[in-house]
Amino acid sequence: MKLKFYIIGLLFFVLFFQAPAQAVNWDEEDGSPWTGTTDEGPDAQVPGFFINLGMTGARAKLSESNLKVLFIEYVFPDSPAAGKLKAGDQITGANGKAFETDHQNGYGPEVFGYEGPMMDFGKALDESHGSDGILTLTVQRGGSTVSVEIDVGTGYGAYSSEFPYNCPKADRLREEFCALIASTQRENGTWKGVHVTYMAALALLASGDPQYLPIVKKTVENFAGITVGEPSEEENGLLGWRYSFAGILLAEYYLRTKESWLIPELQEISSWLHTAQLTDDSQITNDNIGMMDRYGGWGHKAFMGGYGPFCMMTAQALTALSLIERCGIEINSTTMEDGYKFLADATNAAGYVWYRNKVTSETKWGDIGRTGGSAIAHYLSPVSNSVADLHAGFLGSDGHYKSFPDTHGNPIVGMSWAAMGAALNPESFNNLMKYHIPWFTLFQTHDGNQCVSQPNRNKGGKYDPDTRVYPSAVMALIFSIKDKTLHMTGAGGGNSEISSLQNSSASYQGPIKARKIGQQNLRLQQVRAKKILP
Repeated sequence: MKLKFYIIGLLFFVLFFQAPAQAVNWDEEDGSPWTGTTDEGPDAQVPGFFINLGMTGARAKLSESNLKVLFIEYVFPDSPAAGKLKAGDQITGANGKAFETDHQNGYGPEVFGYEGPMMDFGKALDESHGSDGILTLTVQRGGSTVSVEIDVGTGYGAYSSEFPYNCPKADRLREEFCALIASTQRENGTWKGVHVTYMAALALLASGDPQYLPIVKKTVENFAGITVGEPSEEENGLLGWRYSFAGILLAEYYLRTKESWLIPELQEISSWLHTAQLTDDSQITNDNIGMMDRYGGWGHKAFMGGYGPFCMMTAQALTALSLIERCGIEINSTTMEDGYKFLADATNAAGYVWYRNKVTSETKWGDIGRTGGSAIAHYLSPVSNSVADLHAGFLGSDGHYKSFPDTHGNPIVGMSWAAMGAALNPESFNNLMKYHIPWFTLFQTHDGNQCVSQPNRNKGGKYDPDTRVYPSAVMALIFSIKDKTLHMTGAGGGNSEISSLQNSSASYQGPIKARKIGQQNLRLQQVRAKKILP
């Protein structure tokens, strides 16, 4: 048994900490990620998990043998591209410009980003939306080169030069995404799965629109009905996610509405999260103790198997507890200090947070979702003068934002945390969002008022559980960050130095300020030594 878990642990280490740059995705040999399908909504008719080409209605894939081409695999019959493009077409340019840059392949700092045909197509499409609405494509078809014109419309316009701030297109999309989310809620207050339910309700709350409060309340009541105060070893499922989501949503809803019935529910969630923190060997349900050589974090559930606690879950739990504390409920300071020490042990000198609580490199990085999560957890912290500014600066500098859509495990959740963390520094947020304008353009479906799951380099060929509501919810949340409607995004101010950065003007254009690495590393080392600063 011990050998079995040692092998599992070794494989996990290789996959997530030492993955070579060309390790995953766009792999023609096993078909990943293109072979994935879904039975969900309009995407059930698509014969694979392909790249959505924005409002054209076409879906495409990339190739490892021809890096400057988008290969058309499917066209929706009711879309602008219907009768214009067909499966087998090879797009080699857009709006008179040939695709001249190879697409990025693999997973790692050297290859993150989507420069190449995806970015070039997205830029051309955004430009067309902002001009005459005609997208002109250069297409290889049956041995010949043809020019294809697609009317993609001008109704939404292009993303503005001030995006992510003063942007009519982003504001309109947020409103439409929220309307879609509200219209698809189940009678019991849920959507398809706990992750979708959390993100959908949080996006509606973040919109600031009071018409959605009754819808959010139904979700809040659902979470209140499925949470208890004490963990049980018999519990099934990834309950760490459920309770951190519930704590965040219920606390944010209480801070907006002050509905007193929520106080005992928040106390119950706080009790569960305090108990679920890994503090001793009695919570370990297998003999894989060697993988759990650090305490103070949270894992998938209270009684932990596999590899135990990890940083994304820990950041979410700390955020939930910090928000609950803002609701007037006392939080155990030792629990919080141990949790922040867990994150500090995983933070490298640049401010990147690794998966588990060990720094495996001071220069490499990957999934930035947990770095954004740590930024928010520190920003809200009631016990720590934090390193939130170190995390926020990391997220917007040196191309780190390029891995934004490629977060591990659950990209949608990771994207929301990365964006919120980056927004603590206006220029970090600006860099992340502006770089991804072409990607956001590809994200939007031909239906106009929704987004769809896109292939991810560290995810494989798997659609999200709800192919339209889930990605539309995360985009609605991200487009609401600038308005600071949630405490996570600045509604109540922060407990760290980073809060002063939020007063910067939306048009801030200077270079990212020097991040005072020496001073921040001193703070980081003190937190690692469990000397939490006042």
